[in-house]
Amino acid sequence: MNTNANGKRDRDAVLIVALARGASYTEAARVAGLSKSTVARRMAEPAFRGQVIEEREETIERVRGMLIEGSLAAAKTLLELTSGAASESVRLAASLRTLELALRRRPGFDTYSEQEVIAVVSALVERSIARMPEEEHESYLREVRAIGSR
Repeated sequence: MNTNANGKRDRDAVLIVALARGASYTEAARVAGLSKSTVARRMAEPAFRGQVIEEREETIERVRGMLIEGSLAAAKTLLELTSGAASESVRLAASLRTLELALRRRPGFDTYSEQEVIAVVSALVERSIARMPEEEHESYLREVRAIGSR
């Protein structure tokens, strides 16, 4: 593990991975050997939070890649079940699912999930705050929060 400027072990990399993979502050603190308050303080830093978001996006892309690689085999299995399953209920369920997937209107695989939109908006808000005088932060955040209540 790397060391920081004070010669202490740098736990940021472990913390970033844990948070990016969905660990709570308590779980991430335990894994990184830190306190929950240290995790909260680090997450309040826009640059650190940006690293967590970037790691999360990289993880999501790796998962998507794995799913896409397996999607042809999954589709083939679903089609085989549609006609070849011994159970009528399995054939019916597979047939319905095949039709549902085939007829669903989707703009494409590159659409954003709600969590991804939240992450992008959060990053934009944090970057905006970093560039404005501190006395404007509170009113800006009130305006941003009001957008969601409209």
